[in-house]
Amino acid sequence: MSLIALALAATLRLDQGARAYIPASAGEKPPLLVLLHGAGGTPNSILAAFRHEAERHGVVLLAPRSRGLTWDLIAQARPRTTAAPTLDEDLTRIRAAMTALSTRRPTDPARTAIGGFSDGASTALTIGLAHPQLFGTILAYSPGMAFAPSRYDPAQRIFIAHGRSDTVLPFANTERNLVPGLQARVKVTFRPFDGEHGMTAEVQEEGVAYFAT
Repeated sequence: MSLIALALAATLRLDQGARAYIPASAGEKPPLLVLLHGAGGTPNSILAAFRHEAERHGVVLLAPRSRGLTWDLIAQARPRTTAAPTLDEDLTRIRAAMTALSTRRPTDPARTAIGGFSDGASTALTIGLAHPQLFGTILAYSPGMAFAPSRYDPAQRIFIAHGRSDTVLPFANTERNLVPGLQARVKVTFRPFDGEHGMTAEVQEEGVAYFAT
């Protein structure tokens, strides 16, 4: 990126610890990718991970902060997994961040995606599937689970990437259970890769390109 482009790019501080990154390449009404960090992560860390892809595709990034160490959805689910926990707290924080951003940098509501890594990926899948009118695309990097919505939108698109050597959230669960269950209902692109619990530059680029092009 040139020094001129760096000068035009901007990071915004929003309420409740949320952060946004506006790439120099963003158009008048750019697409928006809402990114949810993993357990113990921060908005700044996940924004930094995707800045290159944001610049390449002109995508605005928005990263809300979880209320605790991880997202409420995951914290509630761990003690009991027989019933879907409430999405209210997480969704409220995400909507508040989106509203705050819209007053400072409008984006295209018809081109909005939600994505995340690890616990953030599980939360993004669950919230995105439940709210296809908000998020036409979901990007999930190394998810652990997803709770089924009351109904699916067959027009929604999902990109899932997972490292084959992941020992934190097992690859086998995604490959054998999560992906086949979703593929029967919505459009899913599954990208296994050689790696552990993390993301590679290749799968990050592939996911953002999947959304933005």
